[in-house]
This record gives sequence, C-alpha cells and structure tokens, in this order.
Amino acid sequence: MDGRDGGPLGITTPSPGEPIRPEFSVTKQEFDTARRLKLPITVHVSGTTAKRQFDSLAGGNFLGPDVHLAHFSNASPAHLKLAVDAGSPVSLTPMTELRVGYGATQLGDYLTAGMKVGFGIDSNSLAGVSDMFTVMKMFQNIEAGRTKNELAVAPRKLLLLATIEGARSIGLDSQIGSLTPGKRADVILVNTRALNLAVLADDPAHMLVEAAQPANIDTVIVDGRMLKRGGAMVGVDVADVIRAARQSIANISQRTRR
Repeated sequence: MDGRDGGPLGITTPSPGEPIRPEFSVTKQEFDTARRLKLPITVHVSGTTAKRQFDSLAGGNFLGPDVHLAHFSNASPAHLKLAVDAGSPVSLTPMTELRVGYGATQLGDYLTAGMKVGFGIDSNSLAGVSDMFTVMKMFQNIEAGRTKNELAVAPRKLLLLATIEGARSIGLDSQIGSLTPGKRADVILVNTRALNLAVLADDPAHMLVEAAQPANIDTVIVDGRMLKRGGAMVGVDVADVIRAARQSIANISQRTRR
C-alpha cells in the first residue's frame, strides 16, 4: 500500500501523541503465513511523509530480512537504524517518488546507514518510462545536486546498485545480478557503436550510466531465452501487444460505466 494510505493492511496507525498499537489481525496473519511459507514480503512505505506507517511496522515487530521496503522516502536517521538493525532492505524508485511528491530520494543516506539498496521503477503509469538507465542517471544527478559534488556517487557504484546489489537486496544474488558460472543466463548486449555511445566506450560504467538508452540494447537474454536480437523483439508482435492493451483498457472503462 502507498504511504499515504495511512498504514499497511490491518495495521491501525495512531493519532499524534498516541502509543503505537499495531492490530495483530489480518496483517499479522498475512505476515505469519508468508514467513511460514518462506515467501518474501514487500511493503510500500513512506518515510517522513507518513512516518506512523513505519512506526507501526517497527512497533509490531514486522520488520526483518524478509521484509523489503519500497520507497522508505527520506527516512529519518532513527528509522534508518531500525530498518538496518532489523535487516530490512530497500528498493528506491526515484521517478515515482518525485512524481507523487515524496521529494528527492536521498540515495546517500541509505548507503551511509548500511542498508541493502536496490533500484526500481514502481509503476509505469507514474514513472512513464521503465528502464534502469534513466534510474541510474537520475540518481547520479540527484546526488550531485543535493551534495553540490558532481562526483558524489561513482558510475560504477550506480551500475552495481542496478545489478548485483539490487539482486542482493531481494535475496537473489546467488541466481542473478552478475555474469557468474551457475547463475541464470540473464544478459543484455549494448551496441557501443551507436552514435551516442561510441566516444565513451572505453569506460563501460560511465557509458552505461551517463549516455546509454533502451534503444541501444541490441540483445536481451533472460534465463537463457533470447527475447531481443538485433534490436528487435523475438517472438513478439508489438502491434498485437498494443492492440490487446488498448482493447483491455476499453473493456475496463466500459465495465466501470455500468
């Protein structure tokens, strides 16, 4: 649930000055069930814009290494320490966090606090674009701007956060996130001879963070399956996908008018 909803499903957030009183009802049942089945849990939680939601999570002992926090925007040092001590990782989605008014996502705060950090998109309807090139570039600019230091975060660090560190934050670094024997064959090939990349190709991290775009991706392989080759989707009729999506939207709109 979004931070502005007031709290996770089944948790009552108190009025200012009241003690934290998590309701161990639906939410506790859901958390207990997920943990019994060893399933990961993701909670969309804000930081300063809806701090009582996080207070309820912490007060109800819901945090832990299996609870992935999405957003956790501009969390206070005290809240960051609670999350780190509990082992909860965070997924930062700067495009949507800016879009809904949470403010600029302060990447450096989470890294300094020692949280496991991964990058995300959140929602295409809010972000308008879903590619990690944009996310990396945005974080580079936000950190440079807020710290007044153009070298505040290195391109190599941003690339790691978008790949292996992101995989580590969701507990999948033994399967994905790097090109390692025994892991899934998840690979992208970038055309470094493209006009916007050719002069930067001697520094791959710099090139990918500061200049690369989705259009530069020549090949995509997911778990050994070829999904894109020569810049074109494999086995996908893009026109059919667009038609189906538009028809789905029209059907939903029609049903809501009944």
